[in-house]
Formats: sequence, C-alpha cells, structure tokens
Amino acid sequence: MRRGLSLAETIVALFLLVAAMLVMINLFHSALRYRAMVVQQMQATALARKVMAEVRDWARDPVNFDSNWSPYRGVTLTDPDYPGLSAEVDCDELGRALYSPSTQLETLEGARARVLTRSLVPVRVQVNFGRDREVTLFSYVGERPRPLGANPVVVTRTGGSPDPVPRDGTVDFGAQLLDSGGQPVADVTFDWAVKPVSGNAMLDRQPVSRDFRSMVLVHRMVINDLVTPPEEGYASGTIEVQARARYHGQEVTNATVVSVLLQ
Repeated sequence: MRRGLSLAETIVALFLLVAAMLVMINLFHSALRYRAMVVQQMQATALARKVMAEVRDWARDPVNFDSNWSPYRGVTLTDPDYPGLSAEVDCDELGRALYSPSTQLETLEGARARVLTRSLVPVRVQVNFGRDREVTLFSYVGERPRPLGANPVVVTRTGGSPDPVPRDGTVDFGAQLLDSGGQPVADVTFDWAVKPVSGNAMLDRQPVSRDFRSMVLVHRMVINDLVTPPEEGYASGTIEVQARARYHGQEVTNATVVSVLLQ
C-alpha cells in the first residue's frame, strides 16, 4: 500500500529543490559574468594589438623613428571600435642599446664594446577593463631597413698629416652610411682596408671605437711579424683607403675611395 509524503518530508523536499534552483541560478549568473569578462578581455587584447600595430606602422618612417616619439610617449588612446576601453601607451624614446654581434662576445671588451645605441625602442601598451583587470603588451620596435643609394658608404679624411705623409705619420678618417635620401644611418659598424697602389701602410685600430666609424692610418708596415719585435719598414707611394659597412646583417661594399700619398 503506497503512502504519501508526510508534511516534514514535503518541506525538506521543497527546501532541497529550492536550494538546487538557487545553486543553478547562481551558476548561470556566474557563467554569464565570466563570459562577459572573457569578452572584455578579448576586446582589450584586440585593442592592445591594434595600437601596437599602429605604433609599428608609424615607426616604419625613418623620420618618425628618429624623433622623440611624442605621439606615443605617456598618452592614452581610444578607438571607436572599442567603446568603453582606452589604451595607455608609453615608450623609452632613448631606445635600448644592443651589443653587436652579441652580448657574450662584446662584454669581454669592456668600455670598448661595440654597441648599437638605438636600434630598438621599447613600447608598452596597457588596456584596463573590468575591476582591477588589465591586458599589457610589451614589444621592442625596431628600425626598418632604409633604402641605400648607389654609393652609400662615404669615407672622408678628417685630420692628421697632409700629403705627402711622412714616415710614422698618421692620417685620420671617418666613415658614414647614407640612405637614398642622403641622410646618415645610425647604428652601423664598419670594416676598413688599405689597397696598395705603389706604396703601403697599415691601420691602427687601437685608439678608435670598435664600431670603426673612424680609423687611423699609419705610414708604416710590418715586414716580418715572426720575430720579436716585429720587423717594420716603409713603402712610399700611393695607397687607397676604403671602408665597408655592415647594415642589418648585410655587407655594403659600394664606397668612396680616398687616395693617400706616402713620402
């Protein structure tokens, strides 16, 4: 014989049913809340990426890259496609120094280490959303390789002995890499060479910076370096001095040549 529920059992059952419904409602609202938060985070991330892409595109212009970056230094930007969100953008306009070719090799040189002073600019984009939530992107924005002219490496005689250069005399040289617009390109390293024509001399790399933007020519040459001290001599006549640049991993060989007359 079946028996109905007692009043107490009915009350307990109703309580459990209401509790289960409350739990389900709470879970449903939590799911909606987290879904809204995920959507906000996705929108904030999309805005941060869009702003970072705008910064990179702006920096592709050499004039902009060489500027003080005021349009993106400590500013807050908005976008109509992302209402209610704003992006805080900041950068270090002085750039980040890099050792060339690597930190491991160049730190051994101490103060004479070869450093590219401003090839990268650190940029940070932060978008706040919700309560105490944020998306932050950090990136190094590099300088776009510039187009170069037909003879972009320019060698100039900057000082020292005039022609004809006496024995043990020195001549100072400087080198620049110019883009197709004739503007100097920063953060470039150079290699130098002496081409004998009817005389010979040697390069003294010790007193100059290891980016070799400058070089010293000495009217002297080593005849035999297998003895101590090395046997030295002189070869009067004409020589040519040439510099080669290394720019974005490529060697630029087209350069002006400077002739020197040795006494």
